[in-house]
Amino acid sequence: MKIQKILYDGGEKGIQLSIVQTKAVTDQLEESKKFETFIINIRNKYHIPTDGYDFDKFLNYLVEDVIKDKENEFFDECLDFSRAIHLPHYWYSSFAYFALYNVFFTPEEQSIEYDFETDALKYGLHIILKERLRKNQLMKLIDKDWDKLEKLMSLIPEQLRGHKFQKSEMAKMVYLLRKNRKYTFSKITHLLQKKYENEPFIDSINEDNIKMLYHRWSKLLKKNNIS
Repeated sequence: MKIQKILYDGGEKGIQLSIVQTKAVTDQLEESKKFETFIINIRNKYHIPTDGYDFDKFLNYLVEDVIKDKENEFFDECLDFSRAIHLPHYWYSSFAYFALYNVFFTPEEQSIEYDFETDALKYGLHIILKERLRKNQLMKLIDKDWDKLEKLMSLIPEQLRGHKFQKSEMAKMVYLLRKNRKYTFSKITHLLQKKYENEPFIDSINEDNIKMLYHRWSKLLKKNNIS
């Protein structure tokens, strides 16, 4: 199936694939029987003209108008096809618009995304990979997005090591409560969470960290021959 027209979608440079990059894939798609079969079948299923709608008048043929209440199903099928031929998921929209208008838009590359989660069990900044990347590719993307990442990380409280005085005082307190009062680590954690509830490092006060402080303080005392 011949792909007569490739259009740069006008997205942000560095995110939008170029026409040259896109053509490297479309040259192979033109020889693919799977691609031809997919386009023919999806046009038949959603009553799209054999050669797609007239692109010069595409504003008159918006997806929600021509696909109507099956818009999500239509795009899902394009996504499934993208996965089936082992292309990154972001190619799906190019397949969708080719089926509709017989024009192949350059896809918007989305190899990596970031999400800040406030839910207690998932709290923190999540880096979401949407395709397999080599280490150098991943590092380049992170370097490119570093300003964005720093803004998102500003929402996260600093680690305890950023508060050395409080950390030392806390370690000493943990040691004394554990050794002299025989408190459990769970009880010590609860007490310290109440004591430091308004501190920026409150999210770092958990039972694992409390145990770590206790053992490190014990080791320090032993090293300096302090009982």
